Amino acid sequence: AIVCNLRINPERQLDAMAYSNLGGVLAQRGDLAAATGVFRIALEENPASPELRYNLGLAYLLRGEPEAAIKQFQEALRLDPSLVEVDYQLGVAYESLGDKQRALYYYQRALKINPDDKEAQAAVDRLSGQGG
Repeated sequence: AIVCNLRINPERQLDAMAYSNLGGVLAQRGDLAAATGVFRIALEENPASPELRYNLGLAYLLRGEPEAAIKQFQEALRLDPSLVEVDYQLGVAYESLGDKQRALYYYQRALKINPDDKEAQAAVDRLSGQGG
């Protein structure tokens, strides 16, 4: 009977998913400030979600806050090193800060994960002086 009454808290994960979906809609509508706030609420419900970290990082990046984005992207990578888009976005964030060496590193990592990533390849070519 005790095992049956143990509370497994799926409501928190469902709440996090709902907030994440709302944040995505707000971001698509261009309300990045609201999206950022909603993603932070979602993370309170599910702090171990690499996807939520990625979404929050992307919202910060689109708001012009690359330092905050980098923190979220790095945490997403820590939680799930195989999350595909994170390396490319880290490259974008570091490039926006003028740190071309780190940007190049992350663009190259993105290409290792997905050799067909045309945006990452273009960034590598541009930063390594091979672009047009």
